[in-house]
Amino acid sequence: MTVVVVPSVNRPIALLPCRQITLSFQAEQTRLRDTAQRLAQLCHRRWLGRSDFEMFPPLHRWGAVPSLPLPQGLPTPHTLISAAARGAHLAASTPVEFLAAAIMLSTGCPAAATIDQLAPTPGPSRTAQLLSLSILAMAEDDAALAVDLAATAIAVSGGRIAQRREDWIPLDDELPVEHTGTHGSVAGPAPAA
Repeated sequence: MTVVVVPSVNRPIALLPCRQITLSFQAEQTRLRDTAQRLAQLCHRRWLGRSDFEMFPPLHRWGAVPSLPLPQGLPTPHTLISAAARGAHLAASTPVEFLAAAIMLSTGCPAAATIDQLAPTPGPSRTAQLLSLSILAMAEDDAALAVDLAATAIAVSGGRIAQRREDWIPLDDELPVEHTGTHGSVAGPAPAA
Protein backbone atom coordinates (compact mmCIF):
# COMPACT_ATOMS: atom_id res chain seq x y z
CA MET A 1 0.00 0.00 0.00
CA THR A 2 1.37 3.38 -0.97
CA VAL A 3 0.79 6.44 1.18
CA VAL A 4 1.20 9.83 -0.37
CA VAL A 5 1.29 12.78 1.98
CA VAL A 6 0.72 16.20 0.47
CA PRO A 7 1.02 19.43 2.45
CA SER A 8 -2.18 21.43 2.42
CA VAL A 9 -2.05 24.67 0.51
CA ASN A 10 -3.78 26.82 3.11
CA ARG A 11 -2.90 26.78 6.78
CA PRO A 12 -6.09 26.06 8.70
CA ILE A 13 -7.10 28.62 11.26
CA ALA A 14 -8.60 27.23 14.40
CA LEU A 15 -10.57 29.40 16.75
CA LEU A 16 -10.20 28.30 20.33
CA PRO A 17 -13.02 29.17 22.71
CA CYS A 18 -11.82 31.24 25.62
CA ARG A 19 -13.64 32.65 28.62
CA GLN A 20 -12.83 36.18 29.69
CA ILE A 21 -13.87 36.67 33.29
CA THR A 22 -13.79 40.27 34.46
CA LEU A 23 -14.09 41.16 38.12
CA SER A 24 -14.75 44.80 38.96
CA PHE A 25 -14.24 45.53 42.63
CA GLN A 26 -13.41 48.01 45.34
CA ALA A 27 -10.77 47.36 47.98
CA GLU A 28 -8.67 49.33 50.40
CA GLN A 29 -5.44 49.86 48.43
CA THR A 30 -2.93 49.29 51.23
CA ARG A 31 -4.55 46.07 52.43
CA LEU A 32 -5.00 44.80 48.88
CA ARG A 33 -1.37 45.60 48.11
CA ASP A 34 -0.13 43.71 51.20
CA THR A 35 -2.32 40.68 50.45
CA ALA A 36 -1.67 40.55 46.70
CA GLN A 37 2.06 41.19 47.05
CA ARG A 38 2.44 38.40 49.61
CA LEU A 39 0.41 36.02 47.43
CA ALA A 40 2.41 36.92 44.31
CA GLN A 41 5.72 36.41 46.15
CA LEU A 42 4.62 32.96 47.35
CA CYS A 43 3.61 31.98 43.81
CA HIS A 44 6.86 33.47 42.47
CA ARG A 45 8.88 31.35 44.89
CA ARG A 46 7.23 28.21 43.47
CA TRP A 47 9.13 28.69 40.20
CA LEU A 48 12.42 30.00 41.58
CA GLY A 49 15.36 28.09 40.09
CA ARG A 50 13.22 25.53 38.27
CA SER A 51 14.34 24.38 34.87
CA ASP A 52 11.19 22.38 34.10
CA PHE A 53 8.79 25.34 33.95
CA GLU A 54 8.27 24.81 30.20
CA MET A 55 6.48 21.56 31.09
CA PHE A 56 3.66 23.49 32.82
CA PRO A 57 0.62 22.60 30.60
CA PRO A 58 -0.94 26.10 30.54
CA LEU A 59 2.28 27.48 29.04
CA HIS A 60 1.92 25.04 26.13
CA ARG A 61 -1.73 25.98 25.58
CA TRP A 62 -1.17 29.71 25.72
CA GLY A 63 2.07 29.46 23.73
CA ALA A 64 -0.03 28.37 20.73
CA VAL A 65 -1.94 31.66 20.78
CA PRO A 66 -0.10 34.21 18.59
CA SER A 67 -1.44 37.26 20.41
CA LEU A 68 -3.33 37.51 23.65
CA PRO A 69 -6.43 39.72 23.74
CA LEU A 70 -4.93 41.81 26.55
CA PRO A 71 -3.44 45.31 26.51
CA GLN A 72 0.01 45.46 24.92
CA GLY A 73 3.05 45.57 27.15
CA LEU A 74 1.58 43.52 29.98
CA PRO A 75 3.43 40.44 31.18
CA THR A 76 2.22 37.01 30.10
CA PRO A 77 2.27 33.84 32.19
CA HIS A 78 5.31 32.66 30.22
CA THR A 79 7.31 35.84 30.81
CA LEU A 80 6.48 35.86 34.53
CA ILE A 81 7.19 32.17 35.09
CA SER A 82 10.44 32.16 33.09
CA ALA A 83 11.60 35.30 34.92
CA ALA A 84 10.78 33.67 38.27
CA ALA A 85 12.72 30.55 37.26
CA ARG A 86 15.75 32.75 36.49
CA GLY A 87 15.42 34.44 39.87
CA ALA A 88 14.37 37.82 38.43
CA HIS A 89 12.50 40.26 40.65
CA LEU A 90 8.71 40.25 40.30
CA ALA A 91 7.81 43.21 38.09
CA ALA A 92 4.56 44.58 39.48
CA SER A 93 3.84 47.95 41.03
CA THR A 94 0.12 48.31 41.76
CA PRO A 95 -1.95 46.07 44.04
CA VAL A 96 -3.99 44.75 41.11
CA GLU A 97 -0.84 44.01 39.10
CA PHE A 98 0.41 41.90 42.01
CA LEU A 99 -2.94 40.10 42.03
CA ALA A 100 -2.76 39.46 38.28
CA ALA A 101 0.81 38.17 38.69
CA ALA A 102 -0.25 35.78 41.46
CA ILE A 103 -3.00 34.39 39.23
CA MET A 104 -0.67 33.91 36.26
CA LEU A 105 2.07 32.33 38.39
CA SER A 106 -0.31 29.91 40.09
CA THR A 107 -2.74 28.94 37.32
CA GLY A 108 -1.04 29.92 34.07
CA CYS A 109 -4.13 31.87 33.04
CA PRO A 110 -3.33 35.26 31.49
CA ALA A 111 -4.63 38.11 33.63
CA ALA A 112 -4.67 41.88 33.29
CA ALA A 113 -5.34 44.57 35.83
CA THR A 114 -6.80 48.03 35.25
CA ILE A 115 -8.27 50.88 37.21
CA ASP A 116 -11.68 51.37 35.61
CA GLN A 117 -13.21 54.52 36.97
CA LEU A 118 -14.24 56.31 40.08
CA ALA A 119 -17.32 54.86 41.73
CA PRO A 120 -19.47 56.60 44.33
CA THR A 121 -19.16 55.39 47.91
CA PRO A 122 -21.37 56.11 50.92
CA GLY A 123 -20.80 59.48 52.51
CA PRO A 124 -20.75 63.09 51.40
CA SER A 125 -19.14 63.35 47.96
CA ARG A 126 -16.75 60.43 48.45
CA THR A 127 -15.47 58.35 45.59
CA ALA A 128 -13.31 55.27 45.37
CA GLN A 129 -11.48 53.61 42.51
CA LEU A 130 -13.24 50.74 40.85
CA LEU A 131 -10.54 48.20 40.05
CA SER A 132 -10.81 45.58 37.35
CA LEU A 133 -9.14 42.23 36.85
CA SER A 134 -9.60 40.33 33.59
CA ILE A 135 -8.77 36.61 33.50
CA LEU A 136 -8.57 34.51 30.33
CA ALA A 137 -9.19 30.77 30.51
CA MET A 138 -9.44 28.00 27.96
CA ALA A 139 -11.45 24.86 28.75
CA GLU A 140 -8.42 23.03 30.22
CA ASP A 141 -7.34 25.95 32.42
CA ASP A 142 -8.21 26.17 36.10
CA ALA A 143 -10.46 29.22 35.86
CA ALA A 144 -12.16 28.36 39.15
CA LEU A 145 -8.83 28.55 41.00
CA ALA A 146 -7.96 31.85 39.31
CA VAL A 147 -11.31 33.44 40.23
CA ASP A 148 -11.27 32.02 43.77
CA LEU A 149 -7.75 33.33 44.33
CA ALA A 150 -8.79 36.81 43.22
CA ALA A 151 -12.05 36.76 45.23
CA THR A 152 -10.25 35.58 48.36
CA ALA A 153 -7.55 38.25 48.09
CA ILE A 154 -10.24 40.91 47.58
CA ALA A 155 -12.27 39.67 50.57
CA VAL A 156 -9.20 39.43 52.84
CA SER A 157 -8.41 43.02 51.87
CA GLY A 158 -11.83 44.17 53.05
CA GLY A 159 -13.01 44.66 49.48
CA ARG A 160 -16.09 43.60 47.63
CA ILE A 161 -16.75 42.52 44.07
CA ALA A 162 -19.15 44.97 42.45
CA GLN A 163 -19.58 43.09 39.18
CA ARG A 164 -18.54 39.81 37.58
CA ARG A 165 -18.84 39.58 33.83
CA GLU A 166 -18.07 36.54 31.71
CA ASP A 167 -17.71 36.60 27.94
CA TRP A 168 -16.66 34.03 25.35
CA ILE A 169 -14.02 35.27 22.94
CA PRO A 170 -12.34 33.39 20.07
CA LEU A 171 -8.58 33.00 20.00
CA ASP A 172 -6.53 32.28 16.88
CA ASP A 173 -4.51 29.11 17.29
CA GLU A 174 -1.10 28.67 15.67
CA LEU A 175 -1.62 25.26 14.17
CA PRO A 176 1.25 23.36 12.59
CA VAL A 177 1.03 23.00 8.83
CA GLU A 178 -1.42 20.19 8.27
CA HIS A 179 -0.61 17.29 6.01
CA THR A 180 -3.36 15.31 4.36
CA GLY A 181 -3.11 11.80 2.96
CA THR A 182 -4.45 11.46 -0.55
CA HIS A 183 -4.16 7.68 -0.98
CA GLY A 184 -4.19 4.73 1.36
CA SER A 185 -4.27 4.71 5.12
CA VAL A 186 -1.81 5.78 7.76
CA ALA A 187 -3.57 3.89 10.53
CA GLY A 188 -0.98 1.16 10.84
CA PRO A 189 2.33 -0.11 9.49
CA ALA A 190 2.49 -0.76 5.78
CA PRO A 191 2.41 -4.45 4.88
CA ALA A 192 5.70 -6.01 3.77
CA ALA A 193 6.16 -6.15 0.03
